Amino acid sequence: MKQLEFKFDFGGAKIPDFNEWYSEVCAERRLWGDVPLSEDDGRELYNRLLTQGFFKNGGYLPNAK
Repeated sequence: MKQLEFKFDFGGAKIPDFNEWYSEVCAERRLWGDVPLSEDDGRELYNRLLTQGFFKNGGYLPNAK
């Protein structure tokens, strides 16, 4: 029997573009009964997350120094 091989050569974590991120955030907020973000508030939050490095390492691992 041959063992499965995993190939993780796609370059690591993918940083979502604004439209993908905004769509997912609004869908989750609706799911939990929250009011979806306005597009302006969403852009402000998305840009803040980018500048803070949230999307690097999935936003939960310490940043490499």
